[in-house]
Amino acid sequence: MTSPPLLSVFIPTYNGESFVREAIESVLDNGIADIEIIVVDDASTDGTVAIVESIPHPAIRLARNPRNLGVVATRRRGAALLRGRYIALLDQDDIAVEGRFQAQIERLETTGGPDIVGGAIEYFGDRSGLKQFFAGDAEIRSALLFNASMAHPAVCMKGSLLRDGVIAYSIEAGPAADYALWVDAMIGGLRLENLDRVVTRYRRHAGSMTTAYIDQMIACARPIRRRVAGLYFPEFAEAELA
Repeated sequence: MTSPPLLSVFIPTYNGESFVREAIESVLDNGIADIEIIVVDDASTDGTVAIVESIPHPAIRLARNPRNLGVVATRRRGAALLRGRYIALLDQDDIAVEGRFQAQIERLETTGGPDIVGGAIEYFGDRSGLKQFFAGDAEIRSALLFNASMAHPAVCMKGSLLRDGVIAYSIEAGPAADYALWVDAMIGGLRLENLDRVVTRYRRHAGSMTTAYIDQMIACARPIRRRVAGLYFPEFAEAELA
């Protein structure tokens, strides 16, 4: 077993043959030499696995689920495979912007810096645009009362957080598991931050999770939002929290 790398980049995938090569190559082209790319395939039925296996780079490690588990269970499984001092998240259909990982690692290594750092995202594909998030820890915590104030595929964090279960993906939270993850981080006293620059290009298309599961995502976010409201306003009755 080689020594742990500086950075693990985690890409879960399912039937991602149209996009996964571009996602992986955006990581390889990002200028970090001491890296591993962990791709966990959720029993794809298309050419995803063949495409990943065709990319000749020693940093890539492919794990395959024996059956389709869903994205949250796949992320939970993948967390145990990540050996890096830092862990970056990327989805199969997104692109890491040049310089992203170096900038995020520098912030994580800063004395008094964050435990988890995200950044802005640039939409492309069926929709274009820019989405920025609150930068500071206090602002992010306040925004969690309403929604996930960090973009999941734009996040880099200290590796022990996911690997050692300090925070973990919640199966019960379904497609809002990223929102629940940041809330757990807040409750655990972790420091959150967003860079004021684009770190990920976020592809919008009909098959993306944001598009395909938007109604379910909204429904799953409600109990998480109520949980945060209960933390911020403990004197409220249940009807007031609702």
